[in-house]
This record gives sequence, C-alpha cells and structure tokens, in this order.
Amino acid sequence: MPLFPFLSGRTSYEVFGPYGGIATTLVLPEAFDREKDDALAGQCMHARYDAANPPAYVNVLFHKLGRRFILEAQQLPIYETSSKYSGKVCIIQGRKDKIVPVSYAERYHQSYKDSELTIFEDEGHFLNGNKARLTDRIVTFLKENLA
Repeated sequence: MPLFPFLSGRTSYEVFGPYGGIATTLVLPEAFDREKDDALAGQCMHARYDAANPPAYVNVLFHKLGRRFILEAQQLPIYETSSKYSGKVCIIQGRKDKIVPVSYAERYHQSYKDSELTIFEDEGHFLNGNKARLTDRIVTFLKENLA
C-alpha cells in the first residue's frame, strides 16, 4: 500500500526537502533567494569575496563555490518566477532558522498568488524537531489540495 494513498495516480505535485530530510511541499526553496542576496553582497556562509569580480572559486564549508555559480545567482529572477505560479503553495519555515531568515518565507508568501505560510516557532533550518507535526502539516496540505 502506498504511503500516501490519496496521491495515487497523481503526477502534478512536487515535494522538496532539505538534504533528503522531511519534506516541505510546493515551495521554491527560500535558499535560492538567500543565495541571490548573498551573491550580490559578496558572501556565502562565512566566506567573503568581491561581488563585482568574484574569484574562480570560494571555499564554503566542505565544497567550492565557483565564479559561474556566483554570477548566475546574482541574476536569478526569484520573485518574478514565483509570482507567475498560480497553483497552491505551502511554505513551511522554522522561526529559529539561522541560515534562511523567516523574512524570505514571508516575502515568498506575498509573491505567490495562493499560498499558505506556516511558521514553526521552535524549529530551525532543517525542521527536524517535531517530525509528526511537520508531517501532519504536509499531509493535510496535500489532502486538501490534491484530493
């Protein structure tokens, strides 16, 4: 029996999750917005660089961020793209997120035509605290909007 029987036969849904963790639904990850802002400011995590003339690469944690990525991130049409989407959107954000501030989720909520914003006050970036509550929110959204 499928995990979500109410989705059986449906192909018009998307589910995203941080690094394969518990998923949020129908959301353009706010991380792309943060990446654009960071690329324009010349920073990524704790690395700093000249935004007008990025180096060939920047060391970020355990990987290298390339110049091409930085230059493309500076041009991403984040809100322009999301504002054109007319389907239902569920945005789930942790208030204690130190990587992507809640303001990004709020801005996406304003840009989408039909969105629901849920902010979990006691969650951080990975939404890995109360998994039952998160799963319930996702399943409720999917049942209400894909049934």
